[in-house]
Amino acid sequence: MIKLNLDNTPAILKKYREGKRMSQKDVAEGLGISQAAYANYENGKSIMNLDMLQRAVAILNIPMIDIATGAMTDEEIVENSQRVISELSNRLKLYDR
Repeated sequence: MIKLNLDNTPAILKKYREGKRMSQKDVAEGLGISQAAYANYENGKSIMNLDMLQRAVAILNIPMIDIATGAMTDEEIVENSQRVISELSNRLKLYDR
């Protein structure tokens, strides 16, 4: 089962847009919104509704699995795993007292 993680969506949008050498204005025009409105999505100031997200994903050709999982890099997976291990270790220490 895939756990939905939309926290990285703004960074994913930017990564794919830049990879396609598109400007924010290009994407915004495809979505029928202003460049400023799209910039707010990409910098995390606004959250896209599902319809807008699906349209952006289509324009930028982003695999939905990347959106659903947050497209974590190997380094992010290691960092996240280390954080989880540390948190669990700290919790276990509380029970040892």
